[in-house]
Amino acid sequence: MKYLNKQLQDKVEVILSTYPQSRDNDNLLISTVWYSEIEDKNIRTAIFLRKIANGELTSTESICRVRRKVQEQNPHLRGERWKLRHEKADEVRREVSESRGYTRGEGPREKSDISCNSQVEFL
Repeated sequence: MKYLNKQLQDKVEVILSTYPQSRDNDNLLISTVWYSEIEDKNIRTAIFLRKIANGELTSTESICRVRRKVQEQNPHLRGERWKLRHEKADEVRREVSESRGYTRGEGPREKSDISCNSQVEFL
């Protein structure tokens, strides 16, 4: 998959390499990207906020999305919490599958007493 913004990808990779603490801290990553985008480092808060509101700075969503993709493709840029998050995600997937009556490699165990088409009466 190609990045929507190759320049942002490169910038995020450099930041993750240079500042390892940014690998687990999106706020630090975002502020570092924004700092690099602002020419006047003595900018007033009101001007800074106006730049955010006007879309003159990269959106937090874009920065975080690119960080996830960069870490997916570059394991050495993953933070300490990356493995924990993914282990937890695997655990949640297993729990959801089991609650739906499935285990790995099996079909449904039993049908639930309430199906999607059942009508449930509320008090």
